[in-house]
Amino acid sequence: MNGMLIIRNGAPFYEGASVPIPKDKACIIGRSSEEWEPYLAFQSAYISRKHFEVTYESNAFFITDLFSKHGTKVNGEELQPGTPRLLKEQDVITLANEEAALVFRNDDMDATLDLGPLLKQINKPFYTLDPILQKVKIKEETYILSDKEYACLAYLLEYNNQFVSKEALKKKRLA
Repeated sequence: MNGMLIIRNGAPFYEGASVPIPKDKACIIGRSSEEWEPYLAFQSAYISRKHFEVTYESNAFFITDLFSKHGTKVNGEELQPGTPRLLKEQDVITLANEEAALVFRNDDMDATLDLGPLLKQINKPFYTLDPILQKVKIKEETYILSDKEYACLAYLLEYNNQFVSKEALKKKRLA
């Protein structure tokens, strides 16, 4: 299982940038200073130097607000400082009233976004795929996908209305 943070917004990063989360150390996200360089550094003065951390324990990733001045939210819910919270696929993390926003991704081949509901909404004239930023836009809604999710979706759309086995998806992903 590998974790990934996908940037939605937050200078100096561009939308869609991805940052891997190693399992062997705590990753502190915040703002850099002359004395401190976090694992992932944003520029906003509203983001604390040590804003939050992501850790890997017991086969799962956890997020902990490090007593930041302007807070951390997961899916709109304010985190209690110092209290770890389990991160789940597609959790949206916002810092300091949305000065920065990220999406948590889990790159485990068996822990994938359920594309079924998304596929039901897709009609060829009403969607666009962006292979560079790995996005799919359906009507006015945009979804940012991981490498694996984008590859799966593109492959499933290529074989529209045909059965595609899990093994075929894995082979396509590894190719």
